[in-house]
Amino acid sequence: MRSKKRHRFAASATPWDMIDDADLTPAQALVAASHRNAYEFRHGSFEGDIAFFNGFIREVCPLCGGEDPTKFGSDRSGIQRYRCKRCNKTFTPMTNTIFEDHKLSLSDWSDFLVQLFSFESINVMTREDRRSSTTIPYWLGKVFAVLEGIQDGVVLSGRVEIDETFYPVPGAEEVSRDGKKLRGLSRNKICIAVVVGKLFLPPWKILLLCTE
Repeated sequence: MRSKKRHRFAASATPWDMIDDADLTPAQALVAASHRNAYEFRHGSFEGDIAFFNGFIREVCPLCGGEDPTKFGSDRSGIQRYRCKRCNKTFTPMTNTIFEDHKLSLSDWSDFLVQLFSFESINVMTREDRRSSTTIPYWLGKVFAVLEGIQDGVVLSGRVEIDETFYPVPGAEEVSRDGKKLRGLSRNKICIAVVVGKLFLPPWKILLLCTE
């Protein structure tokens, strides 16, 4: 039996999108304009992205590990392209990074990281950024993938601070008992503990790690 597909409204949608602005009441026009302006602000252009990515020189092929690739023109957006001497494949500084085929500008990524490390909730970020309810968890997963293993071997000393937060597991992984979903601090929550000492990675450092 096929599951019923959930319909999600676009984050940019308002009830008056198919109505001419001249036919809106002053209140409707104000709310619609405010929402659209906030959406456009949070979905900025990719200006500056080209210089950022072209500043990272690829010395090793991310596809086969071949060394000393040669420059091979640019893609349609102006980002440097390389060709590997070993596998003969082309790639860019974004290949095999979380930015490959990215639809989010670096300025928006930076804003998201500031929100994330300011401990804003997923719901708040979704609402403030005018995003789909599935977008922020997807970005969060990318950040976790980038940071995987980065704290291995790190031992904090002296005075440290620890805090924790909880995120719900994906719906397909929810655990139920007697037909009821477990609540509270159960296996339906992912606990993330954060210990802070002198070692702290600011958002700009996380952004640079994403390209490595």
